[in-house]
Amino acid sequence: MNTEEVRSGQTRLLSLPLQVNVELTGVCNIDPPCLFCSGKNFGHNYRPLDPAYLESYSHVLDRCEHVNEDSFGEPLSHPALVDLARRFTANGQVFSFVTNGLLLNQVKADRLAACGPRLGIHVSFNASTAETFYKLTGKSFSRVVDNVLYYVKTYREQNGGAAPDLILTFIVMKINRYEVHDFLRLTRDLGARALLAPLHDRPSVPLGHFGYDFVYEDEMLPYQELLRIGEEALALSRELGIDCLLQWTRLVTAPSAASRSREWLHLASSPGAFSSSRNTAARSSPAPTIVTPTAICGPPPWKRSGMARRPRTCAGRWRLATSPSSARITALPAPWSWRPAVGLPAVSRTTSPWERTTSTT
Repeated sequence: MNTEEVRSGQTRLLSLPLQVNVELTGVCNIDPPCLFCSGKNFGHNYRPLDPAYLESYSHVLDRCEHVNEDSFGEPLSHPALVDLARRFTANGQVFSFVTNGLLLNQVKADRLAACGPRLGIHVSFNASTAETFYKLTGKSFSRVVDNVLYYVKTYREQNGGAAPDLILTFIVMKINRYEVHDFLRLTRDLGARALLAPLHDRPSVPLGHFGYDFVYEDEMLPYQELLRIGEEALALSRELGIDCLLQWTRLVTAPSAASRSREWLHLASSPGAFSSSRNTAARSSPAPTIVTPTAICGPPPWKRSGMARRPRTCAGRWRLATSPSSARITALPAPWSWRPAVGLPAVSRTTSPWERTTSTT
């Protein structure tokens, strides 16, 4: 019903959202932040959310299909993250979050693995060598690799040998452009899926420095080069038998034969926003094909330009946003419509290249 209402152009929905994005914390364990983290330039360092506050929205949270943790901080630094994951998955809902993987210790990994197939984890790698990883984050690459290896191991042990819903991400830029292929091989070895993404089109000044002179504008690659990298990556991923998604285009690869039996999750352009797509044609195709996601969008305006957050409506996904002084439900833009709710202020915005061509199929 939610999808039908949105596609018909309704500005006030009678149905509940399919997905709710929750921001638990603006605190990150990488401090100073990663060189490419534009969010910290905008001062998104809000304090951790008291989980009790979520009870105010339990009538929505407990009835939607998908709860996604979408903080500017590190979700695993929040003491309630694991308990929330277990709560929602035990309720039959999908729960997902994005992490740098450094805090994914064995205790947390064991408890998260017990959530089973309704848990989705998205780990930021952005490198395939310890040297590049340190230049970008100032942290240990081997620690992240070991943590992910253990999580996959304990997940398989607790779930009858099944693979976890795990995606490793790689933001392609000048410093790591030639590590893409090794990253895809690492993804295969870790038993995960790969997501390649571009730097955001909002250049910022790095707040950290780990021995590399990172100039944001210089690190951004031309779109044509991203297309070439994507073609090479898709070709290699087919050889390796892994799934690879490209965030700089509306086209993504279909699941490989090994994963067609699982529900495929398309990632929206906003990091961490998982959008479920039940594309039966893609799952039943005898060979990897190209499919268009049913829902994909860019980051909300305030994430792109630092503007104040305002409530607004869209298709299917809602954000529970928090700051030191306020907490509001706001919505991510839908690809086929952007209509302010009745009685709420309109939000001016610009579109990203991947938002300009829309689809409702």
